Amino acid sequence: MNDGMISARYAKALLLWADGRGCARATYDAARSLIPQLLPLSTALSQRLGDGVVSLEKKLKLVEEVLGGYDEGLLQLGRFMVRKGRGAFLFRAMLVYVRLYERQEHLLPVEIRTVHPLGAEQRKRLEGYIRQKFSSNVQPTYVEEADLIGGFQLYVDGRRYDRSVRGELQRIGAMLRG
Repeated sequence: MNDGMISARYAKALLLWADGRGCARATYDAARSLIPQLLPLSTALSQRLGDGVVSLEKKLKLVEEVLGGYDEGLLQLGRFMVRKGRGAFLFRAMLVYVRLYERQEHLLPVEIRTVHPLGAEQRKRLEGYIRQKFSSNVQPTYVEEADLIGGFQLYVDGRRYDRSVRGELQRIGAMLRG
């Protein structure tokens, strides 16, 4: 069985469990906030949880340290996967869960990069524009990036929409070069 199928099966089970308890959104929010924090550690975490030499107790303790205090669903998933010998797939299962939930709820994850934090009114207008353009519920993540000089960049569904000063300067430079 391939790794993707294993992760997807556990993610689907978590979504069914969380839907049944009315906590699917909270689990989604927790997973979304945890994934960027765990990304740099994901390989080491997967290796440790999949290591046959590491005791079950140590693996469960690691899961508790990593997921404890965030979300009961993710914690239950981690414990269950470790007990079933599938702990190495935990991080990927969290990634799949996020995508499954977004698909189920028709959410559109959007990364919005700006030089400075946007005020509430600016966020509202920008999210409204994105919602109208893509006919979806926007699930924004805001990132500050000083290199943009001004304006913003949107990352939507694998595409970049660049409305930054830096992007405009790069386009002008490319036109002048030829």
